[in-house]
Amino acid sequence: MAEDRHVKVALFSQKQVRRVLLDDDIGTKHSLAEMIAGRFPEELDFLLPRKRRIWESEGSRMNLFDALALALMVTKRG
Repeated sequence: MAEDRHVKVALFSQKQVRRVLLDDDIGTKHSLAEMIAGRFPEELDFLLPRKRRIWESEGSRMNLFDALALALMVTKRG
């Protein structure tokens, strides 16, 4: 569909996102979310889910931080 509409597509692995945004390719999703919330504290700090325990499912707001991480990747790439 993107090709039909002449839209550029970029694929990023989780490892690439963490390497660029955290300078560490083995960081956790939560550490990435903490970094993003720290960068935009007034807008996002209250949305940061607490660190989950191993038996808990991921917080529903974590998707927001995943999307923001991709947006930050695109802006870093130019």
